[in-house]
Amino acid sequence: MRELAEIKGKEEKVYASEVAERETLVKDMRSLGDDASLLEKEIHKIEDGEEGREAQALREAKSEVEREMQELRIRLSKLEDHHAALKYKLEELESTVSSKTSSYQSSLVTVKQRTSNFLATHRFPSPATAIESWTLEREALLAKKDQAKVEGEALLEGMVLWDETLSLVYSFEDKLGLLISGRRGGDINRDIMQGLEGVIEALEQKLESAENRGWKLLVCCIGAELEAFKEAKEVMKRSLGITSVSSTKTSKLASMESGKDEGKGGNQSQDDGDLIGGLKERGRARERTLIGEVGSDGDGEDDRVKQNESDASEGKS
Repeated sequence: MRELAEIKGKEEKVYASEVAERETLVKDMRSLGDDASLLEKEIHKIEDGEEGREAQALREAKSEVEREMQELRIRLSKLEDHHAALKYKLEELESTVSSKTSSYQSSLVTVKQRTSNFLATHRFPSPATAIESWTLEREALLAKKDQAKVEGEALLEGMVLWDETLSLVYSFEDKLGLLISGRRGGDINRDIMQGLEGVIEALEQKLESAENRGWKLLVCCIGAELEAFKEAKEVMKRSLGITSVSSTKTSKLASMESGKDEGKGGNQSQDDGDLIGGLKERGRARERTLIGEVGSDGDGEDDRVKQNESDASEGKS
């Protein structure tokens, strides 16, 4: 029993030693835990402070930059591949284009040289200046062309009017010759006077038409013919011994002739001869008068006069 008691006493001491050791361990552990808690608090305090927050922001920024860098590396790699493909295709196309345009390039050089020589020949500094100048000249020439067309049409109308005038004159001259050569008695002077008045009236209408249209040359020519017939009318009036003759009094000429035929005889024949001779001489001088009028008129009327002169000669022949 004593021995068991001693064993239990030793066992108690061992347990007591173990308990003390465990208490020491617990105390140390708690002390370490308290230290760790203090340190963690300090760490959290530092991390939650300005520097900690800034460091966290920098870490996040660093991560974002690394992510973008990775994306850019991937994109750059793709772009490099695309660039290489484009470069290869471009080289092929440039080679094709160069081979196709080589002939056109040489032709272009030739055209530019010809253009330069052309401008130098015509003394123009640039194509734009040449085009502008020639365009203005073209417009001026078109205006002159239109004017020439209008004048040509006026000439044709004037030729018709002049031909009608000549037809009146030549028709009367032919009729006058037939009347005088026929010697039909007392009707000759009346017929001549009526013919003169009819021609004068027609010539006055022609003259008025020429004046209304502003045909100065025809006004001169027709006016000269009209004056010649008025002079011829005065000759007839003097030969008949009257001071005025109207269309309403021409019927009296027959009775006047019958009383004068015996007394005047040779004088009447001479006056008639002078009348037709004067008109014939007027016809021969018509072309000379027309040429003289043209010479004084000038301003591009030469062709018109030559045509009228030719027409007059043909009508007379």
